[in-house]
Amino acid sequence: MLARNDLSGAETCYRQATAFGPQDALAHVNLAFVLLQQQRHDETFTELRAALAIDPCNADAHYLIGGLHELDLDLARAALHFQRAFELNPEFDLACRDACRVLFQLGQTASARNLIAAGLALNPTFADFHFYEGNLHFSNDALDSALESYREALALGADYSALHGFIGGILLKRNDIGSALVHLQRAIELDNDNTEAHHDLGVVQIRLGNVKEAIQHQEIVIAQDPGQLQAYSCLLFALGSSVECTPQQYLKVATAYAVQVRKTVQPLTPLPPRESTAITAIQPLRIGWVCGDFRKHVNLSFLRHLLVGLSAAPVELFAFSNNPYDDDVTRDVRTVMPHWHDISNLTDREAASLIQECHIDILIDLAGHTAHNRLPIFAWRPAPIQVSWLGFFASTGLVEMDYLIADPISVPKEWQPHFSERIWYLPETRLCMTPPPATDASVVVELPAKVTGHITFGCFQALSKINDSVLSAWAQVMSRVPDSRLRLQIRYLEVPGVSGRLLERIQRAGIPVGRVELQGGVPVADYFAAHNEVDIILDTFPYPGGTTTAEALWMGVPTVTLKGNSLLARQGASMLLNAGLSDWIADDEADYVERAVHFASNTSTLEHIRARLRQQALASPLFDGPRFTTHFLFALRAMHQERCAG
Repeated sequence: MLARNDLSGAETCYRQATAFGPQDALAHVNLAFVLLQQQRHDETFTELRAALAIDPCNADAHYLIGGLHELDLDLARAALHFQRAFELNPEFDLACRDACRVLFQLGQTASARNLIAAGLALNPTFADFHFYEGNLHFSNDALDSALESYREALALGADYSALHGFIGGILLKRNDIGSALVHLQRAIELDNDNTEAHHDLGVVQIRLGNVKEAIQHQEIVIAQDPGQLQAYSCLLFALGSSVECTPQQYLKVATAYAVQVRKTVQPLTPLPPRESTAITAIQPLRIGWVCGDFRKHVNLSFLRHLLVGLSAAPVELFAFSNNPYDDDVTRDVRTVMPHWHDISNLTDREAASLIQECHIDILIDLAGHTAHNRLPIFAWRPAPIQVSWLGFFASTGLVEMDYLIADPISVPKEWQPHFSERIWYLPETRLCMTPPPATDASVVVELPAKVTGHITFGCFQALSKINDSVLSAWAQVMSRVPDSRLRLQIRYLEVPGVSGRLLERIQRAGIPVGRVELQGGVPVADYFAAHNEVDIILDTFPYPGGTTTAEALWMGVPTVTLKGNSLLARQGASMLLNAGLSDWIADDEADYVERAVHFASNTSTLEHIRARLRQQALASPLFDGPRFTTHFLFALRAMHQERCAG
């Protein structure tokens, strides 16, 4: 770029050139370039139009005009001029590159395909062409090919935010969390306004247990783009693990999410609910389920019993699946869900219209603010009765969600103001676990302490649940239980640096690291077998175990849990109460420590519990599928009757 004094002199020279040779297109282009350096865009346009009037085939003039249109955000015209410049000069790789960039911004990926191929043929060492080739593959969901192209761009020296962000996003989809972390952090170093990188990094941080960082990244996204609904959902999920977030603060964020959703919604004309007298075996109640997890997923552990039970009842089941992924569990679910619809490629409006066309009586959301959710569909009001259940642990924030299904332990009646939905109570438990397959769950063995001579505490929770308050309570327990051990088996501990950071936090909390065993993620059968090396599970708070608590009960291992101040914080209490272990529920942290120490000091009690717990759990409401189905179906019919009665 010319220095400021040089610009002035160059402008004088080029103006003289245009005066002496008014038909000299090159002189007008050179003058335009100097004016552009001074950001005198109107004068630049004037000179470039003059150049093209003299020589319509001047590639440089078209290229510079394309740049001006791009600065003015007139991307369609910018693309036309960049492409014209490359047509006129097939060696003009910059014009080709910029045409590709603008076409991607316009979403015209098909139009960019030939340009990318031409650019790679012209200059195969130009990193940008490999980047755009990666974008092309990414747009076609060919993630392996996209990653290969992106890495080639890196090898050729490219180092810009979007490139690292896309690589990090793909690695996140592959669950390569450690590598994703490196690239996403680099993306933000290069451009702190890269909202996609902030969003993905927030997802990575919650998986690695860094709750505060996860919250901060999603708040950055929302501050820059309040309409980013995924960021709201990720933020709400992360807030569930925050010891600092109150139910009132949570609901405030959920309500802000709902406000953004309604900006994009035009509710459908409602259909009247069918009269309850018409709901018979001839014309059964139509139940729709919106879910992205009809596959191998923890939610299916709590859904299988119910779906099988309802399939034999006078109801019709409609699945609206938001995930095209198909596995053996998906195929198993389809056998009891005869009306199956894939909505993963439909817009919210299209999906809502489809649901309404199916004349659904009650539409149930199974995701809440978790991955693959389609909560905005509910804001379109495609069904007369809309319900939140199972997949989430708090309010959705949507006033269009009529009910949230809970139980009296997880949501006391005085907590109704914590929810935008009305709480509908099941009489015993809101969750019913399907026993694990025999191929996964091993037999229950005798109490490990009888063999080892010491108590082994265990935890199989996500990293995000292990906060400093939890570690402090564990430290107090272990200090009062001589020779006790702590076994943590947690996914992502195998990621480089993660286990080291956790050990540092454990040591700061006062737990001797020599008495701690860390294990990363393992196959399902090995996960169940690991319970045979644990005497007592120490629950986390305020985000306790759900599936892990039920699975531990099945393996004969009781859990010490803390009864908190939210639906989420009390799910452990609800499960243990229903399983007949009310003595294992603590009221506060001090009580939590006392109960853990008490039970650890009574190995005969632990031995007795271990011998009978699986059968006790199986006979309880927590595992009794037919009993739970009866309660759930009664609730659905009562909702419908109430709606019909106005």
